[in-house]
Order: sequence, then structure tokens, then C-alpha cells
Amino acid sequence: MAITNISGVMNKHRKSGTTESAKSYEGKSKGPIPKRSRHLARITSIEARETAKGGMGIPVKFEIIDGDYEKWKLSDWINIDHPTNEDCVERGLKDFLGLCKACGFDDYVEDLNELYRKVVSIEIVKHEVDKDDPDKVWERPGNYMPPQSQKGKDNFEDSLDDDDIPF
Repeated sequence: MAITNISGVMNKHRKSGTTESAKSYEGKSKGPIPKRSRHLARITSIEARETAKGGMGIPVKFEIIDGDYEKWKLSDWINIDHPTNEDCVERGLKDFLGLCKACGFDDYVEDLNELYRKVVSIEIVKHEVDKDDPDKVWERPGNYMPPQSQKGKDNFEDSLDDDDIPF
């Protein structure tokens, strides 16, 4: 069963004051997505999962919806709770807040369903090579921002004006 409500974990971090990774690519065979490139992407999957060490993370899957890498799928893992690594939690909460703000929220969301199917602008921030297969390169999204103002690209339903309708 998927965990979509993370209010307990977020409340814990708010009380403690703490609230101040891609693993695959699919799609066109153009090689790795260039590092530091920015793309519009739709969140296609998001849920919280408990980790083996008793923490909690949020795997987020994206599909790029523009440019040469349209239809490529990327994923990220955002740690929001870890029993021993506070730096990991601090980084994760910062990334999660950035994702929430990129989706139009002022603060953390507690119901992850609110982020599903939202469009955000992502930057490819890191390349990782699979140690078992050096020819396989993974791109990691990050530096989430609101979608750039491109008609028809950002949160589609919200971006249509009456003038956009051709009749």
C-alpha cells in the first residue's frame, strides 16, 4: 500500500526545527541528457516509502514533456527522514520544499497526491555511472523551479486562456 500522507513525519521535523536521485533513463537514444540542462517534466509517480533503516523517502518519477528529450523518464529519491543522518534529512527537506514550491505551494504538502501530474522545470544536476555497467549513465534531476511560461507546457489546464481556443 502506497503512503501518500506524510503529515506525521513533517510535523516531527517542524517541531524539531529541521524544516528550515535519478536511477534510469529511457526514451530517445541521444546519449545522456547534458548536465545542467533544464527541462519541463511532469510528475508521473510520487509516494513515500519507509527505508530499511527506519527512515522515510519519497521516490519521484518524472517524464520530460519538451525538447529533444521528450518522453524520457527520470527519477529522484528525496530523503525526508533518517534515524542517524541529519545532513541527509536537511538536504532532502530542502529538495522536497523546492519541489513543493515549484508545484505552486508555499510550504510542504502533507498529501503527496497534490503533487501528482504537476509540471515543473527540472535541471539535470548530476551524472552517475553504474559501477556494474560503465556504459550506463544515470541522470539526476534537481533544482526544481516552477514551469517556465510556455503556453501549453505549464500545468496545462491552468494555463489556457479563452484566447487559446481556436473557435
